[in-house]
Amino acid sequence: MLWQDEPAIDARFIIHLFYILLGIFWTLHGLNVINVLARNELKIDAEKLYVKPSALERSTTVYWKAIEKIEIKLSKLLIHTRFDVREISLGWAPYNDLKAIKTELENIAREKNIPCTRGSNVD
Repeated sequence: MLWQDEPAIDARFIIHLFYILLGIFWTLHGLNVINVLARNELKIDAEKLYVKPSALERSTTVYWKAIEKIEIKLSKLLIHTRFDVREISLGWAPYNDLKAIKTELENIAREKNIPCTRGSNVD
């Protein structure tokens, strides 16, 4: 029975519910269920480079005309634009697809006269 001076919903219930939902989220994230359900996208065309690595990360769009230099590392790209350096992780891509992505980037960079270098992740 509720007393008139007690709240209708107990604060402990809300806190426990929050921690239960947080635990479910982190379990799904830890088991990689969330990222598997989300489509990873990489689109390379003559105008731009678009990357959406997972459901939890923001997409990145870089136009070729803004790119000054590309560094291809083992599992990431460093794209130097006029204004900043963007780091794009490619660790989510399978190995064979990663090789094809790197080759395609080098070919387009060569066509557009953009300096493109390969190296390791060690800086």
